[in-house]
Amino acid sequence: MKILRRINNSYFNKWFLCLLIASICSAVLSAMIFSDKSYDVFFEGPEGDNINFASASETNPHSAIVQGADFDKVWRARIGDVNYEIGFSYCFVKSAGGVKKLLVDSLVLSFVEDGLRVNIAPLAYFFGNRYPYEGADKTPNAEMPPSQSNLSFGIPSNVETRTTKDSFNIKMSFNRSLAHIYTLRKSSLGEWIPLGFKPDIIPYDGMTADVVIKFSRLNPYKVSIDTTRRLSENIDNHNGFNLLTQIIYSSEPVKVSYLATGQTLAPAIGSKEIASLQLLKSGWQMLKTREFDKGRKILGGGKKFDNRWIVETRNRKIAVKAPGFADFAIHEPYIDTEKVSHIPNNLYTFRYNGWYDYIGRGYTYAVIKSDPLVVKASPTETHLGKGWMSVRIVPGEYRDKAEIDFNAK
Repeated sequence: MKILRRINNSYFNKWFLCLLIASICSAVLSAMIFSDKSYDVFFEGPEGDNINFASASETNPHSAIVQGADFDKVWRARIGDVNYEIGFSYCFVKSAGGVKKLLVDSLVLSFVEDGLRVNIAPLAYFFGNRYPYEGADKTPNAEMPPSQSNLSFGIPSNVETRTTKDSFNIKMSFNRSLAHIYTLRKSSLGEWIPLGFKPDIIPYDGMTADVVIKFSRLNPYKVSIDTTRRLSENIDNHNGFNLLTQIIYSSEPVKVSYLATGQTLAPAIGSKEIASLQLLKSGWQMLKTREFDKGRKILGGGKKFDNRWIVETRNRKIAVKAPGFADFAIHEPYIDTEKVSHIPNNLYTFRYNGWYDYIGRGYTYAVIKSDPLVVKASPTETHLGKGWMSVRIVPGEYRDKAEIDFNAK
């Protein structure tokens, strides 16, 4: 108290204290102004209703196995100095009349930086669904059902943009869905195909969607994606109702950490291993598998999963948070053709290197030569086990959110 009293009694020290307080206030005000800075936005690409922007070309190396592994760029956005590209991955199919048509398989948001590209696919087609067949199946023990479908949300019917002080938003509405109907049975293997069946692509009115991509103007590395899917019919799905697919192209090694599990995963280039996280009623378990259904090995398990994972590469951390994912994913087991119980693959990591060849049938898929690492959040994946299994996605509105930080600390 004596020291304080001496300072207060000194004119010089009063002046010094006032100067110090003014300096602190100025520094705080400067920090507030800096933290409130909104980065400039550059955006180009089509907006409005009834956009038509895609034309068929067989030269594009799109992948039917990993939606979003490659894509056609339609929009560009730059927040400050951070660049993003937005577009669609697609495949080409023929109608029953032999006319080639475009089938969108996913909406893609891509973060672009020297030596690093990260593609995020928040809206993908429902790949590999049982297509209703009225009649007797004359080869009921075949690996595949008589007919299947891929259900695509198509291209957006409307695109709107909005800029606020804190964000730049793009809203896309999808209400022009398509169904691609096909069969994977082989008559050369003695499998029965419905008489008169022809692959086709037809309008489908059983689902619509809205996607809102929100770029932060306060931190240009942060993006949030809100996705709403509306289903009016049952879908018996085998290949996964994908919430989010993350494809990482990097010139450096890539590792993935699922925070709740303590597991760090770094599949080697050329590896066929898949690290799969399965959500149980009581928690989670982590496996390693070979080609989805071979050589399973349980790595560990736990009680709580916190809906987050981190990708590390090139001294950069990319954090993904999917609130509510663990609650949304299907935890119920399914039964394969050998009466074995399996839990769906809910979140998994693998190296995409073009090795996929289902039971040696030689289905041809585009090979993405850069061998990206893929992290896929899929509530309904049923690849484990023997046979073609499906889980039912019932009608309703499905909403999910992904929060991505491309420069996490």
